[in-house]
Amino acid sequence: MHNKGLIRLFAILFGIVCVYQLSYTFIASKIESNAEEFANNKISEEVTDYADLRDDQVKFYLDSIQDEPFFVGITYNDAKKKELNKGLDLKGGINVILQISVRDILSNMANKSKDPNFVQALNDASQKQKSSDQPYLDLFFESFNEIEGAKLASPNIFANKDLSDEINFNMSNEQVQPVIETKIDESIISAFEVLRERIDKFGVTQPNIQRLGTSARILVELPGAKDIERIQKIIETTAQLEFWDVYQAQDLFNFFVEADRIAAENVKNEEAQSTDASETESEETVAATEDEELEELLDNTEDIADDEEALSKSNPLLSKLQLVTTNPNSPVLANARITDTATINSYLKDKKALSTLSNDMRYLKFKWGKPAEGSEIIELYAIKGNRKGEPELSGSVIVDARQEYKQTGEVVVSMRMNGRGSQIWEQMTKRAFEQRTQIAIVLDDIVYSAPGVSTGAITGGNSQISGNFTVTEAKDLANVLRAGKLPASADIIQSEIVGPSLGQEAIDSGFNSFLIALVLVLLWMIFYYGKAGIFADVALIVNILFIFGVLAGLKAVLTLPGIAGIVLTIGMSVDANVLIFERIKEELASGKKQLEAIRDGFRNALSSILDANITTGLTGLILLLFGTGPIKGFATTLLIGILTSLFTAIFITRLFLDNYGKNNKRLDFSTSVTKNFLKGIFVNFLKKRKVAYIISGALMVLSIIMLSTKGLNQGVDFVGGRTYTIRFDQAVNPSELENSLNEQFGDEGSAEVKTFGSDNQIKVTTNYKVDVEGLEVGNEIVSKMFSAFQNYLPDGLSQTAFSSSQGEEGAYGIMSSMKVGPTIADDIKQASFWAILGSLIVVFIYILLRFRRWQFSVGAVVAVIHDTLIVLGLFSALYGLMPFSLEINQAFIAAILTVIGYSLNDTVVVFDRIREYYKIHPSWTLTKIINNGASSTLSRTLNTSFTTLIVLLAIFLFGGDSIKGFMFALIVGVVVGTYSSVFIATPVMYDTSKRTKIDLSDKNAKKEEEEAETA
Repeated sequence: MHNKGLIRLFAILFGIVCVYQLSYTFIASKIESNAEEFANNKISEEVTDYADLRDDQVKFYLDSIQDEPFFVGITYNDAKKKELNKGLDLKGGINVILQISVRDILSNMANKSKDPNFVQALNDASQKQKSSDQPYLDLFFESFNEIEGAKLASPNIFANKDLSDEINFNMSNEQVQPVIETKIDESIISAFEVLRERIDKFGVTQPNIQRLGTSARILVELPGAKDIERIQKIIETTAQLEFWDVYQAQDLFNFFVEADRIAAENVKNEEAQSTDASETESEETVAATEDEELEELLDNTEDIADDEEALSKSNPLLSKLQLVTTNPNSPVLANARITDTATINSYLKDKKALSTLSNDMRYLKFKWGKPAEGSEIIELYAIKGNRKGEPELSGSVIVDARQEYKQTGEVVVSMRMNGRGSQIWEQMTKRAFEQRTQIAIVLDDIVYSAPGVSTGAITGGNSQISGNFTVTEAKDLANVLRAGKLPASADIIQSEIVGPSLGQEAIDSGFNSFLIALVLVLLWMIFYYGKAGIFADVALIVNILFIFGVLAGLKAVLTLPGIAGIVLTIGMSVDANVLIFERIKEELASGKKQLEAIRDGFRNALSSILDANITTGLTGLILLLFGTGPIKGFATTLLIGILTSLFTAIFITRLFLDNYGKNNKRLDFSTSVTKNFLKGIFVNFLKKRKVAYIISGALMVLSIIMLSTKGLNQGVDFVGGRTYTIRFDQAVNPSELENSLNEQFGDEGSAEVKTFGSDNQIKVTTNYKVDVEGLEVGNEIVSKMFSAFQNYLPDGLSQTAFSSSQGEEGAYGIMSSMKVGPTIADDIKQASFWAILGSLIVVFIYILLRFRRWQFSVGAVVAVIHDTLIVLGLFSALYGLMPFSLEINQAFIAAILTVIGYSLNDTVVVFDRIREYYKIHPSWTLTKIINNGASSTLSRTLNTSFTTLIVLLAIFLFGGDSIKGFMFALIVGVVVGTYSSVFIATPVMYDTSKRTKIDLSDKNAKKEEEEAETA
C-alpha cells in the first residue's frame, strides 16, 4: 500500500478532530449531571411538586454557570451549541408537521370574497385534496379554470385595491397565477418566521424548524420540550401583530422606585416568615447545610459579595433592572438580563405596586423587546393599553412590507396599509409627532421596534420603520409585518410526543444493546480470526469513533433508529474485514508469502467490498430522500457508517497487518478451532435450484394468500389516526381496556388496545374523529381515555396529571403520543411506495452497469422481490400473535429497504466471485463456474450473516420496545436474504442466461444443460 505515512497521519488527525467534536457532548453532559445532582440535593422527594422544583433548580444552576469556563475555556453555552444532537425518541419532546392553510391565505388576499366562482373553486380544491397529493394552490387553479368565464382578475376576487399594484382587470388567469404563487410563498415564509420567533421564546435547546420543500408544510422539532400543551397552543395560534402608543422613561421613573420599595418590603416579610418557620422545623430539614452544598456543587457562587446580596434584598427590583436615565423621552424604560425577566415580571405585576399608578395609567402593560442576536440583555417597554385590551391598529391592515434602503444607505423597513389602516395610522402618527412619543410594533407580545415620528402625520398608509437594523433583521421584520395581515391557520397534521422518562429509557436500552452487540462482535472476530481479529477489532472501534465524531461535526440528530443504524454498521463493517481475511487465507493456501498474500487479498477483495457497500449505500440514500424524522436518522448513520467502514477496513486494518508482517512475523488468519471450518466445501446450487424454487414458490404463494386474506396491520403512518403509549402502576388486561374505551367512543370511532412492552404498559390506536383538526379533538380523546381507564389508574391521579405525565420518573399516564392526519398519511404511503420502487430500479441499473449483463440484474431483483414478499407475508401471518408490535409504518419501510440493501450485499459478493471465476477459468462451463464461485463465498456469507444476526438479536432483545418490530423485520430479512443470494439470485441468473440462449461462458448450451443435470 502506497502513502502509508499520509494515511496514518490522516487517520490520526481525523481521530483527533472526532474526539474534539465529541468533547463538547461530554462537557455538556457532565455539567448537566452536576446540575441534576445539585437539584436533587437541594430539593427532597418529600417536598410537594419536587419534580418541578428540581427542574427550576437545574435551570438556576445552568443559568448561573452558562458563561463560566468549564474545561480549557469551553463554557456550557459553547458545549450545548456543538454537542451531539439527540432526537425526540432519546430526549423526549415534540415533533409536529404544520399545514399552513393556503385556503385561508387566498381568502384573505381576496378580502373574504363571496364571489360564487371563487367560493366554488375553494370548496372543490378542498374536496380534491382529500384524495390528491398535489399542492392546494395547484388544485385551486385547476378548479377555478374549470369554471367557464371565471376570472382571477375580477374586482370581486384578486383585482382589489390591496393588490392593485400587481393585478389589474385586464390580466388573464395565466398572468395572475404567478403573482398569487409569489404572494402565497411570501405568506408561508412569514408564517415560518413567526413560528421561529415563538419557539425561540421557549429556550428549547437545539430546536429544528424547517419548511418541507416548497410546500405549505413546516416541520417543528423540539427535543427536550416538556410543556407540551402550551407549545401546541403557541404553535397553532395565529400571529398577532399590533401597534401601540408607548410610555416614556420619564413617565415611569417614580413607579419603579415605588415598586422597588414594595418589593423590598415583601422580601423582608418573606424572610421573617421563613425565619419563624425554620425555628419550628424538625431536625430532618437540611437547611443548615444548604450553603455547604451550594459551595460544594456550585463553586462560582462562593465569590458572591456580601454587599451584592444586601443590595438584592434592599433593592430587589432596581438591582436587576437598569433604568434608562440619560434619555427621559426614550421608549425603552430599562434594561435587564434575560435570565432575570421572570423575577422582574413578578415584581411589576404586584397588585400593591400597580395600585400606585395614576388613574390614566391603569391599563398600562409591560412588554419585553426583541434581544439582539447573541445578547443576554433585553429591553423593557410599557404600552398604553385600554379597557378592551385591543390595539388601536392591528396587523390585519398591512398590505405589504419590504426591506429597503434610505438614500443615506440606512437599512429600513417600508410598509403599506389598506385604506382603513391608513386613516388610523395617520391619527396615531400625528399624535406621536405632536406629543414627541413613539409607536411600538408588537408581534406575539414582543416589541420589535418603537420608532418615533419626525416628519409629522404619515398619510397614504406608506411609511418606513428605522431602528439600526442589519439587512437580515430588516428582512425578518418585513416578514413579521406581512404575517400580521395573513392570519392563516396552522393545523397540526402530524405530531409525535415523547416524554423525557421514555426518552431516557430509550437511551438506556439503546446504549445497552450497543455495548452488548459490540462486545459480542469483538469476541467473535478474535475467536474466528485470532490475532488478525484483534486488528479488525481495533479498526472497528476507530470506525465507531469516526461515526460519532462525524455525526457531531455535521450537527446530525441521533435517534433510536440511528443507534440501530450504528449497531447495524458494526455488523456491516465486519463484512469488509471478513471478505479481506477470507481472500488472504485463499492467497496463503495457494502458496504465496504472507506480505504478498495480504497485498493480493486486499486487492482482490476490493471489488466485492465496493460493490456490496455501494448497493447498500444506494438504498440508504433513497431512505434519506424519502424518509422523515427518525428514519432520516437511521439513513444518516447508515451512510456515514458505510463510508467510515470502508476507510477503516481498507486502510486502518491494512496498516496494522502490514506493520505486523514487515518483520516476517507469522500472522494466522484463523484459530485452531476455525482453521478448517468450511474449507474446501462445495455445494451444487444449480442442481438444488428446483427444490429451492418449490420451497420459495410455496412461501411466496402463502405470503400472497396471507396478504390477500388477513392483510397487514397498517400503522397510523399509513391510515391516519392517533396512538398513545400509556403506563399504569399495575398489570392490566388490554381487552378490558379496549372494551371500556370503545364504549366511550361510541359510533364516532374505534380503538385498539395492545400490550406494549411490559404488562403494565399499553398502546392505544384510534381513528376517533381522524378527519377533524385542532387541539380540541386531542383533548377530547384524552378525556375519554381518562374516564375509560380511571378504575385502573393510581388513586388520586387527576386528568391533568394523566395527560401530562410525559415525563417524570415514576409517573403514570400518557408517556408518548402520535397523530397523523389522513392527508399526510396518504403522502407517506405514496412516498414509501416510490422509495421501494426507486430502490429496485436503482439497483437494477447499477448491477446492469457493473456486470454488463441484464441477467445479473434480473437475478438480483427477483431475489429482492422474493425477500420482501416473504417478510411481508410473515408480518401478516404473525400479526396479533407476537408479544410486540408488527405495524407497517415508516420504520418498517426503512427495514424493507435495509433488507433490500443487505440482500443485494450478499448477492453482489456472489456475483462478483462468479465473474472473477469466469475470467480465471475461461475453459470451465458456466455451471461449474457458478457452483464453484458460489461455494467459495460460503465462508464469508455465513460468517457475515452470523455476526450481523448477533448484532440484530442484541438490539432486538435489549433495545427498546418501539423498535422490536423494526429489528424483527431485519432479522427475518438477513436470514432470507442470505438464502436467496445463493438459491434464488444465482439460479435465476443462470436460467435466464440459458433460456435467452446467451452463453456467458462461450460454451455449447447443450453441454451446459447436460452438466447441470448430471453434476
